This record gives sequence, structure tokens and C-alpha cells, in this order.
Amino acid sequence: MHPLVVKNSTMRRAGIIAEVTQDSIKYYLLVLGDEAGKWSLVKGHLEEGEGYKECAQREFYEEVGQKCNIPADANRWTEDKTQYFHLIFPEMFEPNPVDTDEVRQAKWFSQLELCALDPAMCNIGLKRFIALVNVQPDDGFVSVVKKQKPKRGRQACKTFMIGECRFGAMCQFKHVRR
Repeated sequence: MHPLVVKNSTMRRAGIIAEVTQDSIKYYLLVLGDEAGKWSLVKGHLEEGEGYKECAQREFYEEVGQKCNIPADANRWTEDKTQYFHLIFPEMFEPNPVDTDEVRQAKWFSQLELCALDPAMCNIGLKRFIALVNVQPDDGFVSVVKKQKPKRGRQACKTFMIGECRFGAMCQFKHVRR
């Protein structure tokens, strides 16, 4: 028997983490499930006698309409009874779900869009994947926190304003002409 063929195993699903990098931005392919109405990574249940690779390839075709080949050295991620294969595609393609009974939509999300998804709209596996790739937006702003109160500015010298200050440069107030 093939070492990755399921037989009385607790892991019963396989899927693919599809990634593309364009203009230094990573994108991930997600599917919106019809039954739960939540976004998830491409995945599905193993059929009788099916191995993880075969299941993942079949589900990828059914849910996004593209055939793929999983290399022997593909990175893997296991999450709650699901074996995911991480595939990096050379370019983005237009997903076209074949199994429209299970999938409402398939869509590419940038890493920032992925991390900004409403958790209520994500299944548990996607929530855990997002926690792994979570990034904070780099909007060009830097937060600076000072731990001390800012000093109060020097007040204007009222006697200087009327021309009667006798302290000159030694005065503790600002000499401002209005």
C-alpha cells in the first residue's frame, strides 16, 4: 500500500495552499463554501483508497478548475485532520470552480486582504493559517510613544509686550512682539 493512502487514519482530508507572488506581494487562493458560507483553503475528504496527493489534486480541480501536480518535495502543513500541500504557482490564473454544488466562489487574496478577513467568515483551518502568515499593514507611518509628558511651552512676557520688562535676556518668559 502507498504510504500516503488512508486506511483507518484520523486524518481524513487533504488540500492545497496555492500561493502566487506578483510585484513582491503574496496572494493565496481561497474558496467560499456553499454549505457553511465561509472562506477556506482548497480541501476535501479522501475517497476510498485515495492518497493525500490524489485527493488534494482532485479537490483543487473540482474547486478551482485547474489541474496541478504536487511534487514529492512539496512543503506540507497539517491542521486538524487535514494534510495541506503548499504549491507556489508561477502566475495567477482565473479560478473557475467545477463543483458549483460545494463552492460558491474561488478568489485570490493578497496577504494583507487575507489577514483583514472577518474571522466570522473564515473556517477554523483558514483562521489558523492566517495566524501563521499574519502581517501588519505597512502604511508608511511609524508610531512613536513618549513616556513623559511634553514640556509646556514658555509663555509670552506680558511686561515685554507693553515695553516694561526689566529682566531682558534673563527673563523666564518669551519676548514676543505682537
